[in-house]
Amino acid sequence: MRFSALSQLKTESGKKGQGGCTYPDDSPIGGVYVQTMTNTPKIDSTRRAFLILACGLPLQSAWSRDGQPAPKPLIGTIVRVTDGDTVTLLDTQNMRYKLRLAGIDAPEMHMPYGQQSKQNLADMVYGKEVVALITKEDKYGRYIATIVLDGVDVNLQMLQTGLAWHYTKYAREQTVDSAARYLKAEQEARARSTGLWSEASPVSPWDWRAERKNTQRGGNKWL
Repeated sequence: MRFSALSQLKTESGKKGQGGCTYPDDSPIGGVYVQTMTNTPKIDSTRRAFLILACGLPLQSAWSRDGQPAPKPLIGTIVRVTDGDTVTLLDTQNMRYKLRLAGIDAPEMHMPYGQQSKQNLADMVYGKEVVALITKEDKYGRYIATIVLDGVDVNLQMLQTGLAWHYTKYAREQTVDSAARYLKAEQEARARSTGLWSEASPVSPWDWRAERKNTQRGGNKWL
């Protein structure tokens, strides 16, 4: 992976109440707690970036304990939202990264709720500074990431609002705790008939893509 702003940091910030990092009970991410430095007054950008990364690093230990590779944190501003699970991040060195949100699959743009899913994600992250916790690069050159904004797991929020599916095909790439939380969020959204779950029989994005692929192979244009 290419990261201009990533480094292993040694800091006291990983302990509760030290270095400006806190881990509130209402912000569980990957089995630990993360809160970024959004409310710290009069802090220069370099120090702020350092603290955001430092606050995100304790999350890596949860992955290590689960036998998964530790994610690499990347700070930047979301400058584009492609759809409900894909964004572009501009880092502090003006490098762009296309990010695919880990653990979820949002409706495609031509599917029911595709526009709503994109808009919901844009409302949350567009133009905002986030921490992207990156686990790998996929075959399309996108970085698979959990987006953290103000200590909140944005990927999880997409499930809670009923505007994405838990991508169970790749659940093995999540920590056990994270996969269970994502599954529960989808189940609760289904039970509330929230978002796309208000439909009687919503089609999953992976089934929609497979049907489209089969149709194209048959020589028919997908409308």
